[in-house]
Amino acid sequence: PLIDYIFFYLNKKNRVDETNLIFTNSFNHSKYIEELKILYKSNVIENAFNQSKVVTIEKNEFICEAIYDNIKNKKAFSLIRLGDGEGNFLLGNDKESMPFSALKGYSSHILRNWFGNSEVHDQSKLYDLLKESIRNSNYCGIPNNARLQFEKEKDARGFWGTLGVYKILDFVCKENIFCNANIHEHLFKNQMFIDALKMSNSISTITCHQEFGSIIRAKLNISTGYDILCPGEKGIPQLPDTKKEGSHWPNYFIKISEDINKIDSGSVVLVGAGVLGKIYCNLAKNRGLFAVDIGAIADWFCGTKTRAVFNDKSYGKDFLI
Repeated sequence: PLIDYIFFYLNKKNRVDETNLIFTNSFNHSKYIEELKILYKSNVIENAFNQSKVVTIEKNEFICEAIYDNIKNKKAFSLIRLGDGEGNFLLGNDKESMPFSALKGYSSHILRNWFGNSEVHDQSKLYDLLKESIRNSNYCGIPNNARLQFEKEKDARGFWGTLGVYKILDFVCKENIFCNANIHEHLFKNQMFIDALKMSNSISTITCHQEFGSIIRAKLNISTGYDILCPGEKGIPQLPDTKKEGSHWPNYFIKISEDINKIDSGSVVLVGAGVLGKIYCNLAKNRGLFAVDIGAIADWFCGTKTRAVFNDKSYGKDFLI
């Protein structure tokens, strides 16, 4: 079963090198295997796969209809999405996982990618704020079982990160509605979502692109909104350095948290700000706003190909704006 796969996986030469595993030269690969044995016996893997089969992941159309109804009825909400990066961070900072240097190593790698440094200030506060934002979200995108199966064929970090997202089931509320983590790629294909944006009459943004707010408002024929800039993720080479300047956590985070209070009530807030974007969505919801985590789609609208799929000339052809 899964344990057989793991050892086959670790024994493949291109899977067991220090570039893929993101460990220091002193890291002992045999120790990594022993850690995986312990983790397997603790049912972490099996539980995640079982949960991925039974958790209800609503269809994209259902979520778009819910967004429309919320905006129509002026009911604040947040839609966030969690991927392997958030899973690595959650798993690496979970108390049960803390003893495992493998999981901590993956979390450190993700922190370097996000912020340029694996030793970030007040990491426990970031962890608590992320958990609170997940718990308070109305709609939470998570990887489905197919994504877990897919990641089994990829690198170890991505596998454990995707699996780590299922740690949220330890603390989420029964009110949380789950959707597919890739819902951001479907929102702009759905007429009800587009109608919901137009109905709000105000579109605000939190991204690293100064031009994004103007672009999206022009496409929707909306004139009002408030744009907040944040530094882009340090580890994304396609982003120019000018869009990655400054310390997102904690310096810009403090300022952006205050600036969210300047957004007019009734505004939709489109957020593409990495892991901190999940927290911004929560802060916006608490302000009575409509927050949607659109992730890298903001990059695409601004002509920045931060994802391989954006190189496909047909990508976005079916967007309705």
